[in-house]
Amino acid sequence: MFLFFTLVLAHHPPEEFITLSDLEIKTVGTLPTSPFYFFKEFGRAFRRSFTFGSVRKTEVELEILNEKAGELYQVQEDEPDNLEAVQGAIQNYRESHGRLKARLGRLRDTSENQEIDRLLENLSERMASHEFLFEDILRKFEDKEEIRDEIGILGEKFKDLAAAAAEKDVTEKFEKRLERARERAERRLR
Repeated sequence: MFLFFTLVLAHHPPEEFITLSDLEIKTVGTLPTSPFYFFKEFGRAFRRSFTFGSVRKTEVELEILNEKAGELYQVQEDEPDNLEAVQGAIQNYRESHGRLKARLGRLRDTSENQEIDRLLENLSERMASHEFLFEDILRKFEDKEEIRDEIGILGEKFKDLAAAAAEKDVTEKFEKRLERARERAERRLR
């Protein structure tokens, strides 16, 4: 069954912009614009290497994706005129997004397993928050075609991730998870 997931265009965002706390991030740390960012990436690779269990590995990828969303938020806040930096942060996010989708595809169980059910619930919450982040970025950079194109590519990636997640759940159930997550995220932003 095909899951139709719209990222930005069909949903009306709240008037206020998303914050780091909406992404459940306290501090971002080193940004991709720093020459020392490779240390952070090394730490993430270490974390991936020493995490065991397919569900836990998927949870780590979701955590890293959320961290990259926080980095993107901070880069576009700190350096809104540096389109190359914003595009680089979007690319980092997109690469992490791809790793999460691949990891999710390797899971053998479905939402009947409590760990998978909890993972899918967390995934839907993150997807909703990230959706609002990208809506904010589109509003801030509405006159920048390069950023709009990058967000458009991410919209397709979100559809792919939602479809992969729906395979681990009953499609209608996952659609409802996403809708509830969007509603909660919107209430938080008001």
